[in-house]
Amino acid sequence: MYVSSSWGFEVVQLSYADVEATLVALNHISEEKRVAFRARLKHFQRLGFPQGANTGTGKRAVYSAKMFIQLCFAIEFSQMGMTPSRIVQILNDNWDECEASLLFAITPEQATSYWSDDIPLSDLAWIFSPEALRDLTLEGEGKFDYKEYISVLPIDKIPSIMKEEINYSPVVGEIHRHFIIHLRPFLIRAMELLKYVRPEFDHMSVFKSLEASVVARQADLKRFMDHMDGFAKR
Repeated sequence: MYVSSSWGFEVVQLSYADVEATLVALNHISEEKRVAFRARLKHFQRLGFPQGANTGTGKRAVYSAKMFIQLCFAIEFSQMGMTPSRIVQILNDNWDECEASLLFAITPEQATSYWSDDIPLSDLAWIFSPEALRDLTLEGEGKFDYKEYISVLPIDKIPSIMKEEINYSPVVGEIHRHFIIHLRPFLIRAMELLKYVRPEFDHMSVFKSLEASVVARQADLKRFMDHMDGFAKR
């Protein structure tokens, strides 16, 4: 189902069944294990992730394009062995800073509507160093450990990190241990599978939804900064 948007495009709305079917295909889940996989999705829902998914008893959740993509990443992190609570913390702590990078992955030629023309478009990746045993370390696990945890880098810079040719240090974890998510093939594959589940799906709606989210957050930040400037001048 599509609904009208004040941004001048049709916003896709997904049911839980749409999201589950797409994630099952994306992660090659067997039919015999689908109930177990559904339990993992429900665990995220109980944790309130994505925001808006936990609607309570008797009310069906409606998933936006943004919620769908967030859940795609949550399951991708699960594939890396992370616990649901840590995945939710990481994605919540880093989403605002990383969301704009997804515009490149979905429709790079359109991303100049957000970035200025003098910034070159790059094939991007998310990179971070997992530390599943952090709660057992001398440092322990802190509330702010995963702020700015995910770095967004051009894919062609990754070899330089491995060779220690550029200055890079993970916020949490070790320099020798990396998880890399190549954004473009991951997200394009997810959207192709979603289109198989929902043939009327248009990937530009995802791009426009993400762009609207980025622009709205930028506007909120500007209003906040203007308010603080006004307060300082009193």
